[in-house]
Amino acid sequence: MYVTGLHLENFKRFPALDVDLDSKITLLLGPNSSGKSSIIKSLLALKQTASSSNEHEVLAPQGDYVDLGIYRDYVFEHKTDRKIKIGLSISSQSLPARFFQDQNQAYIEFQFGHDFATEQARLLEITVKSSASAKNPYITLIKKQTRDTFSLKLSEEAARATANDLFPRDDSIKSKAILLWTKGRSTRVDEKYKLAIDRVIQKNEKKFDFFADYPIHILSSILSLIFRELDSNIFYVGPLRRSPSRSYSRTAHLLAVGAAGEHTPSILANLKSRASKERSAKREQTTRYTQLARWIESMFSGRRVDSRSIEELVKLEIERERGEKEIISDVGFGFSQVLPILVQIAVMPENSTIVIEQPELHLHPSAQSKLAEIIVEATKTGRRFVVETHSEHLVRGLQLAISNKKLGRTAMAIGDTEVKFLYTPRAPGKPKEMRVNSVGDFEEPWPSGFFDEAYTTAMKLLDNKIALTSKAAHAKNSGDNS
Repeated sequence: MYVTGLHLENFKRFPALDVDLDSKITLLLGPNSSGKSSIIKSLLALKQTASSSNEHEVLAPQGDYVDLGIYRDYVFEHKTDRKIKIGLSISSQSLPARFFQDQNQAYIEFQFGHDFATEQARLLEITVKSSASAKNPYITLIKKQTRDTFSLKLSEEAARATANDLFPRDDSIKSKAILLWTKGRSTRVDEKYKLAIDRVIQKNEKKFDFFADYPIHILSSILSLIFRELDSNIFYVGPLRRSPSRSYSRTAHLLAVGAAGEHTPSILANLKSRASKERSAKREQTTRYTQLARWIESMFSGRRVDSRSIEELVKLEIERERGEKEIISDVGFGFSQVLPILVQIAVMPENSTIVIEQPELHLHPSAQSKLAEIIVEATKTGRRFVVETHSEHLVRGLQLAISNKKLGRTAMAIGDTEVKFLYTPRAPGKPKEMRVNSVGDFEEPWPSGFFDEAYTTAMKLLDNKIALTSKAAHAKNSGDNS
């Protein structure tokens, strides 16, 4: 499963926003403070909510990945009477086939309001539809006005289709099921979105059978699938990565390097260990370790990284062409800043997504271009990318990959429909897709202040040179005349 789209209402600077994430690579571009990070933070808030470390929050604003503050801080215009909506379009072969009729796609939307007691979000509604554009929901879970319970019901269309599938020959049970499902079941939402029929309220209701509670099983399975995806298959590397150290404490982490790359040394050491002990024919861990080494060498020519475990510590050493080794804290800062990104890409499962903010920090322009090549290569094994960046070199590298595809080259090539460039303007508004053609050219002029900045600076520099030359000539002429 992976997320193919994001819908926001009244979140941070956006009154309403739709972001298409269906491409293998999505680049978020634009000026500072234009909302790029707000898009990412909405995903991270849901990821924190799905985390095993979250026990109670229906929307976890503070955690390992992001700190949104209290409800007033992240609701649009800081008006707590506004309702926040976060919707996800998903693609998955694990969706309940009977309910979704093998469509392998769905849309789920969470609506939150202000909780005066905690100053945080409280759940008001969950809606499940076949797609974001569908008018009628399959399932709705709505908070009751005067109680701490919710009403869970299916639409007439969904209830009838489901009943016809489950009870094709029993019209009596079919009619009863449709009536129960569309009427609405009084439901509790316990910790971490665990749903249960409120038997206290419905104690006088004669129990029908398992199928009376079928909507709960459907919604529970959808929520479980989404939270599992958010927790396990979406990875994040933030812009502020930790400075290198001479040694690190080793942990059992195997997959997530952490928002600041804090688990990178342990994950690298564990990958090396698993690769060395691998005996399977596929040799998956060995392939990942070898791939990582090749990426590092391509970005930093003649260099390789090695992890050395000493009891509970890990040391990261950088080996040069002649075999000389240095502790990572003794080499250039850029190496330690990009290593968490490369390690995370190498170890993450196929068909998972990595969200990266400003991967270009502390990197030489040529290394930024190489990073574009690495990202394109990683998509070949199903890895997906959402990248917030200011790097012209990263953008140009992806344009080159698109043109390579048009020329029929297989290495460092990707289709124009597999990369999406989204530009968020400084003024409030939705991101604009900057479309590219099959040869990698943008179809319309880029907004000012990105690609043209180098040209603008060069023209100013030329103007200054002309002014200085003119000033010197004027001074010379003045001296001659005296």
